Amino acid sequence: MNKKLLLAGAFVSLWGTAALAQTPVALDRKWNGVVEHQFQQEQANLANGLKSIANDTKGYVISCTDADAVAEAIRLNGYEVTVIGNNIISAQLPLNYVRELVEMEEVLYVNGSRKFRPTMNQSRVITGADKIQNGTGLETPFTGKGVILGVIDQGFEYKHIAFLDKDKNSRVRAVWNHFKHRQPTTTTPTGGDGITNSHGHATHVTNIAAGSKVEGNDYYGIAPDAEIIMIPSNFDEADVLEEAKYISDFAKKEGKPFVINMSFGSQIGPHDGSDDYCAGMNAIAEEGGVLVAAMGNENGLKIHGYHKFTKENEKVYLILDNKNVSFNYLDLWGQNADGKQHLKITPIIFNKISKTKTPQDDSFWRSCAQFNANVAPYNQKENHSFQVNIQAMKSKISGGSANSSYFGIEIMGNPGDEFHAWVNPRWGEIYKPIGSGYIQGDSDYLVGEGAAIIPHAVAVASFDGNNGDFISANDGTVYNFKANQGAVSAFSSHGPSLGDAPKPLVAAPGHVIASAVSRYYDGFNSKTPEIVSIIKNGANKYYYEVMSGTSMASPTVAGIVALWLEANPHLTYPEVKQIIEETATLDNKIGTTNKWDEKRGFGKIDAYAGLKKALEMAEASGINDQLNSETPITINNKGNQFHILFNNDESYATISLYNASGVEVKREQLNNIRRGNETVITTENLPAGVYVIRINTTASSASKKMIVK
Repeated sequence: MNKKLLLAGAFVSLWGTAALAQTPVALDRKWNGVVEHQFQQEQANLANGLKSIANDTKGYVISCTDADAVAEAIRLNGYEVTVIGNNIISAQLPLNYVRELVEMEEVLYVNGSRKFRPTMNQSRVITGADKIQNGTGLETPFTGKGVILGVIDQGFEYKHIAFLDKDKNSRVRAVWNHFKHRQPTTTTPTGGDGITNSHGHATHVTNIAAGSKVEGNDYYGIAPDAEIIMIPSNFDEADVLEEAKYISDFAKKEGKPFVINMSFGSQIGPHDGSDDYCAGMNAIAEEGGVLVAAMGNENGLKIHGYHKFTKENEKVYLILDNKNVSFNYLDLWGQNADGKQHLKITPIIFNKISKTKTPQDDSFWRSCAQFNANVAPYNQKENHSFQVNIQAMKSKISGGSANSSYFGIEIMGNPGDEFHAWVNPRWGEIYKPIGSGYIQGDSDYLVGEGAAIIPHAVAVASFDGNNGDFISANDGTVYNFKANQGAVSAFSSHGPSLGDAPKPLVAAPGHVIASAVSRYYDGFNSKTPEIVSIIKNGANKYYYEVMSGTSMASPTVAGIVALWLEANPHLTYPEVKQIIEETATLDNKIGTTNKWDEKRGFGKIDAYAGLKKALEMAEASGINDQLNSETPITINNKGNQFHILFNNDESYATISLYNASGVEVKREQLNNIRRGNETVITTENLPAGVYVIRINTTASSASKKMIVK
C-alpha cells in the first residue's frame, strides 16, 4: 500500500523512478508501495550518478509473527525499534537493511510511512469564541485530575500561561520533540517547538482540551487539571506509533488513565482501518487509554470517487483537475478482498477541449510520474497509486495542448468489481467532463487516515456551536460571522468508513473557537483581528485567538473523555463508544431521523450525561474507591432545574433549597445512594429571585446559587 503523503520538496526528487501500470508488478512482495518507490529511487540515483539513499534512515511500520524476535534482530544491528504490540513494531532503518530484514521468516510486511498533516480548516474565520467549556452544560468537580492528556501535534508554546498551574508551575509532565530529537524529556523547555509553519496549532488544540483557568479571560480547557504530555511530531506514521506508545507507557508507569488527541490525518489509505498502523494504534488503546481524533475538513472537496462495474470489460475514466496545483496524488482501492488484481488500469492524458484520451509509453511516464500496484496483505485488496508532476507532464506534451491536458486513468473491470479512489487534499480534485463513463467526484467516505480511521479511536465531527453572531476581537472591532448555529459545520468531513467502526462517532463544537496560540511561528502577528485576548504576566505576553476545524472539535471531546476517565479510570474504547451512543443528543439542526449518520455520528456530545454513565459503569464494575472525596457531588444547572449527580456511594443526603432571605422552601431526604444516581430539584412555580441549593452528605456539603427569572 502506498501510505506516504509526500510533500512538494520530497516529491520532486522521485521523478524518473516510475513503476508503470502497463509493466507487470510483483503483487506478493513483502513491502508496500512506499518502500518499492524507495528501491526504485535508489536504482535511478545509481544509474544517473546521483547520491545513494541506501543509508538514509527512514521510519517503517512492520508486521511480524514475533515482534520481540524481530525487534531484537534490529537492535543487534544497531537500529532503533519500538515494540507496539505482539505483531507490530516501529523502526528507524536504512533502506539497505530493509532487503535483509524481509528475509526473516518472522517478518510479514514492511510499510513505508505516510506523513499526515494538521486538520485545521483551510480558512480561519475572523470572529470571537464559542465558550466550549460552557457549551456542555457541565458544572462539575471533575477537572481531569490524575489523567494524562497527550497531544501529538505541531506548534507548541511549551510554557504558555495556559499550561501553568495557579502557582505558575508547569502542568506539562513530559515533552518529546520528535520533530527534532529522538528522545523525550521531563523538563519543560522554553520557547516553541521550532515548527515554524504550524500556526501555533498544537497550543490551540492543547488549551481546548486542558488549558488552565487564567485571570483575564475564560478560554480555559475542558479538563484544566489534567497532566499534559506534548509531542511535537513530524507526523511520520512510524513516529506517531512510537509517540502514542510513549504516552501509554508513561501513564501506565504512573498507574493513570490517559487520552491522546490526534488532530491530523490524510486521505491516502484503504479507509477501512485494516492496515498495520491501525492495528498498532488499537493495541495502544487498551483499558484506561482512549484515542480521540479529528475527522478532517474536506467536506465540499470532490476528492472521492466510486464505481461498481455491471458489464464485461466495462471501462470508466477518472480525471484529475490540475488547476492551482503542482502535483496530482491519487490512491485507488479495489474492493475484492481475495488477494487478486481484478482491475486493469491505464494512465492517460485527457484533453479537456478535444475530449481525447491518450495513453503514453513508459518513457513518458518515467519522466514525470510514479505509479504503483500491489495487493495489501492485511485486507487482501488491490491498491493502485498515482503521483504526477504536472509541470513535468505538460513539458512532455507537444504542440499547444499542454495547458488543456489533465492526468487521468482508464479503469476496466467486470460485473461485481468495484473501487473507491481518493485524491489527497491539495493535490487536485476529480474533474468530470460532459459525457458518459466519467467518474463523478464527491465528498463521501472522507474519514481521515492516520487518526480518525483507527477502529478504536473516537472520530469527531464539528458543529457550529457559537452563542451569537457578533464577537469583539482584542482590537475592539466587532466582527460579524454567519454560522448555522447548531448545525454540522460546512467543512466537517463526512463518513462512513469502509470498516465496521462508526465514523464519525460524535460531534462537538469546532467552528470559531477561541483558545491559546503560540507566538513562536513564522508570520505570527499580535495585531491580527483573530487575536481575541492578550494576557500580560510580568514582561511576557500570551495570546489567544480563534480558529475553526475538526482540529478544534477533537480536543473538546478529548477533554471530556479525560473527565470521564477521572470518574472511571478503567474505561475502554467500547465503553466510551457505548456512553456516547447512549447519551449523545439529537436536535432539528443535525437531524433526529437516524440514530447515527455519516455527518455527525450519534449526535452532539453531552459531557454531563456521559459522566453520569461513566459513574454508573464504575459502580457496575465494582470500582468502589471514593474518587472525589473532596467534592463528591456534581451539580448541573439546566434552566429551572438542579440536576444533582452523586459521584460516590452515600448513606444519606439532605437537599435543601433556600431563598435570598435564608428561608428553606424545599427539602428532600435521600438514603442509600449509589454512585451515578441523580436527583432533580425543580424551581418551577417559585417566585423570581436568587436561591441557594445545599446538599449535605455523609462526609461533605456543597452549595450553589441559582437565579430564577
